[in-house]
Amino acid sequence: MWRVQAGAFSERARAEAVAERLRAHGFEAFVTSTAPFRVQVGAFSDPNRAQALVEELRSLGFEAIRVAPN
Repeated sequence: MWRVQAGAFSERARAEAVAERLRAHGFEAFVTSTAPFRVQVGAFSDPNRAQALVEELRSLGFEAIRVAPN
């Protein structure tokens, strides 16, 4: 699955703050459980849908990248 990442942090508190900002905009964001703490939004089988979310997040002032499946 393609994922959208809105940050990676060494401190969980910083990652949670970004996740809360995303949630305030109506996105279902989560933080990975180990460092680096990655803030992720969505999982897509279609890379174009993931890229569309990247562009939407960037338009709202978030840094975002599309992450390829493992």
